[in-house]
Amino acid sequence: RADLQKQRGRRLGEVLTQVTGFGASAGGSGHMYVVGKRAPAHITPRSTGAQSVNCGAIKAASPDAPAPCGLNYDELRAVGMYCPTMAERTYGILTCACFSQVYLDGRLMNTAHPTEPFDANTIPVDDIEGVEFYASAASTPGRYSSLNAQCGVMLVWTRR
Repeated sequence: RADLQKQRGRRLGEVLTQVTGFGASAGGSGHMYVVGKRAPAHITPRSTGAQSVNCGAIKAASPDAPAPCGLNYDELRAVGMYCPTMAERTYGILTCACFSQVYLDGRLMNTAHPTEPFDANTIPVDDIEGVEFYASAASTPGRYSSLNAQCGVMLVWTRR
């Protein structure tokens, strides 16, 4: 809580970018989505051609368009990458990514598979008692570990 007090007036997404292993994908209108920086190798497939491209860094033009890494929208989803819908693109989520699971006071906020984006800026910093971030499934406490935890888990505890 003391560290959060020093960050008063800032958005949670800005504060969390200072945490080791935390990644963020900025969207339009001040949205900030929690992204795993240390996604396992099987979830970040590479092309087999002369140029290797991280699929998580691609912009998915449409669900049926082939990705630069050689995987289409459905194939990316099958390996755990979340690709934005047309509606989500209007909110500034432009790339397929390995989004982290977010728990608010012990309740999972993004339950789909693959894990959908969660806007960290929806939680006011002044309402937060503490934040924990686990960059990989191996470091995540058992209670919060699941198949979707491979892209990291963020636990947010609010002041009561």
